Amino acid sequence: MLMCSTEIVEVAKAILQVQGKVSGVTKDAKADAGRRVYKYATLDAVISEVRDACVSAGLVLLQAPSLDHESGVVAIETRLVHAASGQWMACSSSCTANAGDPQSVGSAQTYMRRYGLMALLGLAPEDDDGQAARGAPTGQPQPARHSNSEAGRQRIIDRLQQMRQSLNLQVGDYNGLSEQELIAEGTKLRKQMDERGVK
Repeated sequence: MLMCSTEIVEVAKAILQVQGKVSGVTKDAKADAGRRVYKYATLDAVISEVRDACVSAGLVLLQAPSLDHESGVVAIETRLVHAASGQWMACSSSCTANAGDPQSVGSAQTYMRRYGLMALLGLAPEDDDGQAARGAPTGQPQPARHSNSEAGRQRIIDRLQQMRQSLNLQVGDYNGLSEQELIAEGTKLRKQMDERGVK
């Protein structure tokens, strides 16, 4: 989801300046997926690729993680702030991880930081990510999924209902929604809770 300040002219100009200097992200690591060896761009490579261009354009990069321990939803907000004007653009993304496993949570955060930053700047790694879209390895550990998908789904729904109750909303009907749609709903409810100061 894309978010922005009321005025965006200056921050948009700065992002355009970065896009004029950085066309893609160099792959700096190699992974062995059994029958296939491939290269990929690490988070360090993505940040290194764009840092100088962002600084030159007067953009500050901020990435803030959050974790809902009950549902295992890990969220990252990536924000670019134009230092001179205070104008900003941001995007948020979320996925599930094993909340009790710091490595799983860290992997999910790293993965989303990498792709959140590239998405906000309109950049892409230099290879085809079609394999990743089909669930093949991408070279970085993927966010862990619940071993029992139905139990994991129910945990997310239960947490969504608790969040709705905290906001004094009616019980939601989440039958038929995909896991991604449930996670998006959780992100929306969490934002409402933050805005209202509900814990």
